[in-house]
Amino acid sequence: MNIAVITGDPRKPDVVRIEGKYNADDHEDLRHLHAALAELETRRGYKVRYLDNHDTLLNDLQQLKAEHSIDLAVNFCDEGFGNRNSTDVCIPALLEILQLPFTGSGSHTISRTGDKNGVRGMLQALNISIPRFHYVQPGDNTLTLPFPFPALVKPNSIGGSVGITADCVAHNAQQLQHAVAITRERFGASVPVPVEEFLTGREFSMGMLGNPDDGYKVLPLLEVDFSVLPEGTQPLCGWESKWDYESDYANLFGCAKQAHLEPEMMQQMVDDCVRMARHLEIHDYLRADWRLDVDGQPRMLDVNPNSSWCWNTFLAEMAEWDGIFYADLLDLILQAALKRYKLVPANGS
Repeated sequence: MNIAVITGDPRKPDVVRIEGKYNADDHEDLRHLHAALAELETRRGYKVRYLDNHDTLLNDLQQLKAEHSIDLAVNFCDEGFGNRNSTDVCIPALLEILQLPFTGSGSHTISRTGDKNGVRGMLQALNISIPRFHYVQPGDNTLTLPFPFPALVKPNSIGGSVGITADCVAHNAQQLQHAVAITRERFGASVPVPVEEFLTGREFSMGMLGNPDDGYKVLPLLEVDFSVLPEGTQPLCGWESKWDYESDYANLFGCAKQAHLEPEMMQQMVDDCVRMARHLEIHDYLRADWRLDVDGQPRMLDVNPNSSWCWNTFLAEMAEWDGIFYADLLDLILQAALKRYKLVPANGS
């Protein structure tokens, strides 16, 4: 089984990162990925190669296809083509044009989930509870909300929590005006600015592996432990927690804990995730974020169809709680894709 793994391009700039380029942690993530897939090469018989040069990616894929040297592409390019966050749809689109099987969701799904406004509308149509929201139109400086503070100002179509920082949380009209101004400065003033009810209850992340036809494996529920933050810090799992390793928020990813909810609530969240995944045609793996409202009821915050593949992320941590270590987690993602395409798994299993 010939596997081609597509990642971001470490040669190119990456504006999401503070340094503007790949750093030591990114290279450590790649080392863990290579080690885990090397283990699967021995165990499963995979033949793995890596494609990380985006300048030659199209030619590389065309050549592999012409040589019949690619059975499955693994789309682990979370950064987007050329490490540009707005181009994450391009990699699955390219693989679809070349008619190559690949892991994860297709370009249509990535495009739909990248539009947070569209996702909110879809979730409402499916009767899945979400935070209340409002759109501040271009030129509107009245900033009257149809729900009480606190509120969270966030961009509509940027992934990786880009633009979601502590200064986007508003507890009064003055802070809201400041947060809207910052968002307009960062992402343009010609588009509506989403403002969401900022829930301050417990926050959870739910991971699922598989596909509708083959069934889903639900991983243990993860709870973000905001108690590790200094007093007075906004209880927010945003950009700082993922990319600013010197911030107070950096500890959130190392201090998550397994959550235990009432069976009825847990089942409701699972059912909602399955309905959402079916509707959006999410493939192989996903992670959905939830938060409790003032009444203790779960509301879906966001969905990540191609959740981060790194060894120390929420998805990997949830899997490990279930006895699924990193190499096995990657294998389950590959196996889900192979089954979906009705390809023969390696070693016939």
